[in-house]
Amino acid sequence: MGEKNKYVSYKQMIEHENENTDYKIIERYGAPETAIIAIHGGGIEAGTTEVAGAIAGKDYSFYSFLGIKSKGNWDLHLDSRVFMEGSCLAMVNKADQVVSIHGCEIENAEAEGDVFLGDEMTS
Repeated sequence: MGEKNKYVSYKQMIEHENENTDYKIIERYGAPETAIIAIHGGGIEAGTTEVAGAIAGKDYSFYSFLGIKSKGNWDLHLDSRVFMEGSCLAMVNKADQVVSIHGCEIENAEAEGDVFLGDEMTS
């Protein structure tokens, strides 16, 4: 992590990467007012899909974008502000509450297993 992103937009990324070969999307619909998402899932930020899925359970809507390449999944990392995948946007726009799960570099944590919480509201 911490490397520069290869692509500057979702549109640019999907022009060079292939769904079901390089990445896949998982979505499950539950209560539409709450969405739990992991846009850096699979091999991009390991464990984020699993954490988001566990939080969503069967009650909340769940979305994950997963890197599924054998190597080089960081190429699929996009800044959250430019992740404009249609089904994710539709789910988020219907929700009153969205929880987005992200990974972090372990050197930023005091102990393995630490969890960081943040709140960023943007218009």
